[in-house]
Formats: sequence, C-alpha cells, structure tokens
Amino acid sequence: MKSSYRLTRHFRTASCFRIPVRMRLRYISHGVEIMLSAALVCMALTVYHEARGEPISGQHAVAHVIMNRVADPRWPSGICAVTRQAAQFSWIGEVNPLPDDAEAWANAVLISRDAMEHRSKDNTGGATNYHSTSMSIAPSVYLPYWVDEMTVTRRIGNHIFYRRK
Repeated sequence: MKSSYRLTRHFRTASCFRIPVRMRLRYISHGVEIMLSAALVCMALTVYHEARGEPISGQHAVAHVIMNRVADPRWPSGICAVTRQAAQFSWIGEVNPLPDDAEAWANAVLISRDAMEHRSKDNTGGATNYHSTSMSIAPSVYLPYWVDEMTVTRRIGNHIFYRRK
C-alpha cells in the first residue's frame, strides 16, 4: 500500500515573504505525524517550487546549491536566510506558496532532509548558482548578470549549474 500524507494548514507565516515556516506532514498509512523544522520547510519549498518537474537528480542539485550557499561566507548563513534572499529564487513572493502536489512535496521534503543531514552527495560540483536552460535561448536578454563570473559545473535536467571561477 502506497503511503500518503496530508499537508495541514497549521503554520506560522514569515510576514515579509509569506513563507510557511512550520507545517505538518502526516503519513496517513503509518499514522505517524512529523513536525517539520523551519529550515527543512524553507529548503523543501524551494526544491518543490524550483525543481518539482525535474528529475530526482535535478531536485537534489537544487538542494545542494542551497547547502553550498549556506557553507559559503559570501551568502547569508542559514537555510531560510539563503532561500528568502531577494531575487535569488523565482518562486519567492508567490501569492500561495503552499504545495498542491502531494507526491512532489513529499519528495522535496525527503530530498531536502537528505541534503541537510549530508546523506546525499553534492551532484553540482560545488555550484552556488543555477538558472533554467530556457534563459539560454536569447543569452543577451535573459542570462543572469553573474554568468560571466562563473564556471559551468553541470547541466542537470532543465538547469545549468555554476560555481565561482
């Protein structure tokens, strides 16, 4: 029997970004309720919104970009500070950031937990940045300003990953 869960709407909202910082994930078939930490929710929401349509390796890559930024002194310390930083992740500021795809949300939580607990390997080559391959269609118009200062490390799914030269 496949496990299912219900995302309850009991959460506290970070007012400036409307990001739920605590949610409940209840595995119905096991009857176990788990309260997620704020850091796990911040990372899982970012993985969910940025990469839910990507292969699992692409979702892991987004999680590792967040972890690489946390470890890099040029970025804010802390997962929520990294994921909420202005103009860094395209989903920030969406009207309703709550996940609506149960399976994709469960995957994002598990992938994020594995990255946070160092149970998965960084498949990005130390990347701290990425962008969608769709931005490469008209590079002079769409590529991020930071591309010239970076080296491509990997292409995974529809994302290109970079680290500083």
